[in-house]
Amino acid sequence: MELRQFTAILTVIILGTIPSSAEAARKMVGRQVVPAAVESPAHSARQSLEAGWQAYQRGDVTEALTLYREAAERSPQDASLWYDVGCLYALLHAFDKAQDALQHALILNPRLASAYDALGQLREQAGDTEGALAWYTSADAVGPANAKYLRHLIRIFLQRNESEAARRAISQYLMFEPDDMDARYQLGVLELRANAPDLAVNEFHKILERFPDHVMALNGLGLASARLGKFERASEVLEKARTLNPEDARTQTNLGVVAAHQQQWDAARSAWKRALDINPQFAPAVKNLEVIDQLTTSSSP
Repeated sequence: MELRQFTAILTVIILGTIPSSAEAARKMVGRQVVPAAVESPAHSARQSLEAGWQAYQRGDVTEALTLYREAAERSPQDASLWYDVGCLYALLHAFDKAQDALQHALILNPRLASAYDALGQLREQAGDTEGALAWYTSADAVGPANAKYLRHLIRIFLQRNESEAARRAISQYLMFEPDDMDARYQLGVLELRANAPDLAVNEFHKILERFPDHVMALNGLGLASARLGKFERASEVLEKARTLNPEDARTQTNLGVVAAHQQQWDAARSAWKRALDINPQFAPAVKNLEVIDQLTTSSSP
């Protein structure tokens, strides 16, 4: 049996958008009320922030960092500025300095969810899934329900093979992003693995209502239908998937799985051999052929 496994919902990207304080600073241009001859620290910080935003916009991250650091030093109690500094350090791969700046932001504002999330991304990039999970969980706990934080949690749960936690997180995520078909497909796969084929069928149907030719959803629906004993339906949807993509070794393998469920050993063997004609290295078909050979040999007189 072969079911596609998504190991990630999103690529980990620190600072995928502009630094959090920069847009606010940009909007403040022309609204300053402090006389130019008597600059306050806050006014100077806004000037540095605006210049930093411009540098960031033109792609000069090093200059942007210098200017954001100036802004943070002039307004040292502004947690969001230290968050921005941490993100810019991360973009420059100065991860230790990024972590220091983000943790300083949390000292100033322990409820700054974005800083917890960024620290989680740093730990994830370092391969520390346990640390990443702790930071992502904190972000989700202190911030309002947020699809981005849930996506990151889902990714870590999947990396750690925590399927039940991933199921719960995806279900919650789909309340915010019901049109995310990749997440919905992933939930269907997890329902199948949890031996809940009826729930899996519901998820795959929702995808196929919008995208009738979604080959992956057809494969999922075929396997879920077979689990429910609806073999005719399973064969029907898998044959449609094969028609849509005749060179898909996965669909051929799943057709063999449905035949094997019905103890149609010759049909199963033929399907898996066709899968190997398409892809000689396709491991599920190789494994299934080995298993069926053992079964049929042991049952021979």
